Amino acid sequence: MNYSSTVQKGSEFEFDVARIYEALGYSVEVDSRIDGNQVDLVCTLTVRGAPTIKLFIECKNYREKVSVTDTNKFINTFNSFSGQSGFNGGILISKNGLTREAKNALKGHKQCKAIKYSDLMNALLDVEAPLRAFIADYETKDIHLFYLPLRCKSELELENNLETVISHWLESERQLLVILGGFGTGKTTTLMKLKHQLAKDFVSGKNQLIPLFISLRDFESFGSIDIFVKEKLKEEIGIEISYNKFINLLKEGRFLLLLDGFDEMGQRIDSKVRFENFENLIPIISASPKTILTCRPAYFVSDDELFSIVKHYSNDFAPGHHDPNLSEKLSGYGDFIKQARHWSSSDEKFSISGTDSVTILPFTKNDVVQYVTNYFSCKRIKSGPINSAKEILKRIKQTYDLQDLSKRPILLNLIVETLPLIPRMKEASPSIIYNEYTLAWMCHDYGKGRVRKLIPIEDKKQFMNQLAWQMYDNNSLKFHYKELLPHLSDFFKQSDILEEFIASDIQACSFLERDALGFFKFSHKSFMEFFCGKYLYSALLKDNLNDFIDQSLSDEICFFLGDLIHDSGELPKTFEKHLLNTFRSTSKRLNLENNLLRILSKTRLKVWNLKIVDRNY
Repeated sequence: MNYSSTVQKGSEFEFDVARIYEALGYSVEVDSRIDGNQVDLVCTLTVRGAPTIKLFIECKNYREKVSVTDTNKFINTFNSFSGQSGFNGGILISKNGLTREAKNALKGHKQCKAIKYSDLMNALLDVEAPLRAFIADYETKDIHLFYLPLRCKSELELENNLETVISHWLESERQLLVILGGFGTGKTTTLMKLKHQLAKDFVSGKNQLIPLFISLRDFESFGSIDIFVKEKLKEEIGIEISYNKFINLLKEGRFLLLLDGFDEMGQRIDSKVRFENFENLIPIISASPKTILTCRPAYFVSDDELFSIVKHYSNDFAPGHHDPNLSEKLSGYGDFIKQARHWSSSDEKFSISGTDSVTILPFTKNDVVQYVTNYFSCKRIKSGPINSAKEILKRIKQTYDLQDLSKRPILLNLIVETLPLIPRMKEASPSIIYNEYTLAWMCHDYGKGRVRKLIPIEDKKQFMNQLAWQMYDNNSLKFHYKELLPHLSDFFKQSDILEEFIASDIQACSFLERDALGFFKFSHKSFMEFFCGKYLYSALLKDNLNDFIDQSLSDEICFFLGDLIHDSGELPKTFEKHLLNTFRSTSKRLNLENNLLRILSKTRLKVWNLKIVDRNY
């Protein structure tokens, strides 16, 4: 159906109904004339091996309920040419239903019926069952029990409750909300909490908005937005429709798009590729009246780079914090902005009607206390060296930097999970916390099953380190189990048990997830970054700096590696040796120098005799 030619003939309501019937598989004619009479819609469905269905459809977009007078007129019109025109059914579509008298008028007619527009839409989007399944699963998770609302900073540096900001944004006319937050600040948790609430509202009939959560880290496996979206629709809400039909449904305003992890569409990439990633998302963002997009701020050169992308598509962009020196700061990547302007001006069909951004703030001291209290109340922990919220909070306060680290929700969760496992005399640094947590899961049920006895724990740890680094080095956030086989052979002598190991041992790790197609990914990106830090830690012990020379490391990997160096015994001296030798050298190796300096800033080391001359960076 050519909408551009028919939309001017039919009302907007007729147009909306026509799109639904097309999505249901009908061919649709808008504003047809039959024997001199105008018909809103003629919908035809041809099914092999069955009679053709041809429907005469009238659309009533009334503020009030359809009257018996209009209903009788609809019945008489259908009766007048149902036989000669081949109609075998008549449907009266109303926005707000029928009066009691109108319903009675239709009761005696076998071929005519009335359908409310919302019921017609629900017939297309039969999502209640998958949403109920999501609700039931979500409510079994710990986070449902001890979730705490987050605070955020919005425009003009104003602080507010993030849920309140989202609620007000949903009621506004603004189209895109960008939620920024560093690793482990609760971006995904916020979206899942929102999905849970909207899913409950939908199945209870309180709201017709369908939450569609899409993890963008999976995009690279598909390569194109249409294939990616089709798979996500099937995975999330169990419907299979074409990409074009999905775009039409987005325009209907039935979905709230929850796009999680823009930074996870790719890793060590430049501004050009970042723009291309956003360009891939623009068709669905511009089609949907409401979209929330989450991202780590560190993914961009600066906040201003992100804002420069969005503002070229948005006719009204309000960043979380205004910078009066924006033009000066953007001068360093003028080519990127030029390209963005060229693309956005050359294809005017994509635009965003109003964009807001907020930045998630860390937990406060009161938040930390409340979270730990809720955790122990829900878990009902009765044994172990630390078995009360009071003891956990005391140790957090007494441990260097742990109070600051506990302001990140993911780290606070790991702290309360692992602190009881760490001896009191041992400092609970980030690397210690991650190490204890991951080690506990790698040892999980280690005595069960012959496969788990065939690989020593140390080899398993090395394998995880190597796997994480391979993913980072290949700029990939997921991998297929068959890609593991060559690497696993270094740790196994019997090739016939490799797949069994993958199926049982790897899946036992809570920090790894596998989908139905056999792709693995880390449950949180920070686990991959921690194992990368461990991999580079081993490289430093072997005086191997190749990986430090070849590429620039992410801030998070530098964070974990610096902390590992701090916690080690001999490595600080080895690291200091490499640092001094690098800057005493006359050769310029910018990646190496930059990486080592950034790692140094995380080690808490004091290197008194380091002199950095002008390297013309």
